[in-house]
Amino acid sequence: MSLIDSIITQLRVPDLPYPLTRHENDSGTQWRDFLASAWADQTDDTVIDRLRTSDETWSVRQVNSAYLADRIMSVFLRKSGVHPVLITHAARLRFWLALDLEQRGEAAVDRQSPIRRWLDSLELLKGWSRTGGRSDRWVLDHLSALEEAVTQAFQEQAPEPVEQCISSWLQKLQTQSERADKVSGRLWQTERGAAQQRSAENAVSAAVARSCRGRKLPGELVDFIDNYWRRIMRQVAIKQGLSSDQWRHAHRLLEWLIWVGDPQLSDQDRNRLYQVGEQLMDKLEDLVSQVTGAAPDTEKMATVQQLLTARLRQQTLTLVTSEVGEVDPRWLEPVPEEDREQAGEWVNQWYLREDNGQEVRQYFFAFLEETGEVLWTNEQGAKLRLQSFQEVRDMLADGELRHLPPLYSFGNVLKDT
Repeated sequence: MSLIDSIITQLRVPDLPYPLTRHENDSGTQWRDFLASAWADQTDDTVIDRLRTSDETWSVRQVNSAYLADRIMSVFLRKSGVHPVLITHAARLRFWLALDLEQRGEAAVDRQSPIRRWLDSLELLKGWSRTGGRSDRWVLDHLSALEEAVTQAFQEQAPEPVEQCISSWLQKLQTQSERADKVSGRLWQTERGAAQQRSAENAVSAAVARSCRGRKLPGELVDFIDNYWRRIMRQVAIKQGLSSDQWRHAHRLLEWLIWVGDPQLSDQDRNRLYQVGEQLMDKLEDLVSQVTGAAPDTEKMATVQQLLTARLRQQTLTLVTSEVGEVDPRWLEPVPEEDREQAGEWVNQWYLREDNGQEVRQYFFAFLEETGEVLWTNEQGAKLRLQSFQEVRDMLADGELRHLPPLYSFGNVLKDT
């Protein structure tokens, strides 16, 4: 005899409503009707609580089946780690489980039983949240369908409606899982590319703002930087990264352009101006060819050549104040190694946060090293939002964000019970 069968037939727990004398309930119709009524109420009571309020006399097997169903579901309720909405619906299955345990004993919770398969499947919904959006609707629809199936199974005195509902659910869950993998794969490609573009754009803006701030430059040079050299630097940042020699070279050439164009800087050292002027055009053209794989824009380069000639001849040029934004120096430095290492420990894990009193689960899908951002997704692999890693770290430190520990499987629940 298995352990579960021995518990159902032989256990004696103090204070449970056992019959005073040997009693075997008749056909079990009353027992089934009693559990069906409790299930219909969709109550969070335990089976034993309902037994205590009943005037009927139940057999030892029935009382112990109720007790065991309660114990299993109570442990699962407390330890599983799935979303409260899911665990509440799971725990109410204790009434169906009590009936199944009384009728089939250990077979009610073996690996092939519908209830076991359904409870095991909840591990795949570790990140599910009830947000009120379309992404959680399919799970809520299933919970409604399962409730109807159990009700029908009670009425028909047969498990087939439950078995069919759960089989259909497992197939859909597999489909959803495969779809989520595809969605997240496409998302990674999109967001990684966007992060590279964003990092490059911000780095160029920061470099230009830092170099041009407070400088009065010839209008032609300002136009060259804004409409041509920015684009070259951006391509360098995307292709080679901010730690590359090519990026440092492009940045240095920007500074030389500004030094040459601003009389307040270069007029103080005319010899150096001649030296720089002799080499600057060649270096600009060489870098453009390396980056683009094509010859430089002749018209744009002619503008710089004319500017150099005018400066070397000490011609008076009309100067304008360059319009630059705020300097954000963090874009000019690679993401700190400390952030990379810490993010590597946190990635591919689920986290919890509160949103208007609702528990929201979100997946640390990726760390975008180019921008130092965390990409959060939901259980369907769809993007939730981007968030700076520093903000994530602060939220974890403040307790606003919590790591979701590994789920406690139903198999472990059975062992504990």
